[in-house]
Amino acid sequence: MPAFNVNAPKARPEGFAEATTVAGGRPRLTIKNGKFKADTVVIVDSNKSLAPFWEAMTKDAAQLCDALMQRDPNGIDIFFAGHPSDEPADHDSPAGGYLNVANPAYVHELFELVGTAGLVDEEAAVDTLDQVLSAYTNHYAKATDKADILPLNVLLWTDGEFDREALKRVFIKAAKALEAAGAPEGQAGVQLFRVGGVEGVVADFSFFDDGLKADTFGRDIVDHKPYVPSGLTEDNITGIATGAIDKAQD
Repeated sequence: MPAFNVNAPKARPEGFAEATTVAGGRPRLTIKNGKFKADTVVIVDSNKSLAPFWEAMTKDAAQLCDALMQRDPNGIDIFFAGHPSDEPADHDSPAGGYLNVANPAYVHELFELVGTAGLVDEEAAVDTLDQVLSAYTNHYAKATDKADILPLNVLLWTDGEFDREALKRVFIKAAKALEAAGAPEGQAGVQLFRVGGVEGVVADFSFFDDGLKADTFGRDIVDHKPYVPSGLTEDNITGIATGAIDKAQD
């Protein structure tokens, strides 16, 4: 059972395909890339430093995640770093997430519940990302038919107020695992969806986006986009959603 008692179902509600809006009142958006399909994991940094943005993020979350769900046949996995669920791990995801979510109303309610429960003091986003990438790369390495495994698309929604050298080490570790497993380019990627303007974060995230390839066997596994509250459009959501594994959108 999840850590929060969510009223909305995880499964896509009957008749939802005809809906024009999602929870929070935002219009539904579609990723403008007909070939894009991935296993998507959203990691939400739940540190107290995000408090000034949490209301806006809550209103935008269903709109963002709905577009991602449309391209993930099993529904997306969502982790609130510092607010783990009670759900167990599955074959390619660690414990502590809300797995196979196909209803944006469920995501909207989770944001509301996390906000009500209170954001956390600990900086757990980097550890959560490491757990997600490690679970996936271990699964990929052990698979006998790797061609059947969808690419992993991770969206880390964060202000970056944590040890960014630790984040760099996570990226290098993941790249080493992908290289050792013979994974093709684009098999896994992380979108750094940056909130606010914490000092030094833009420079560091831009380096991870453009300058990290020398340390990752030439693999470009990171993209970086700013979060603009109430600013999602089909054009920018396409770049946000796909830029980490589709370099045409980077």
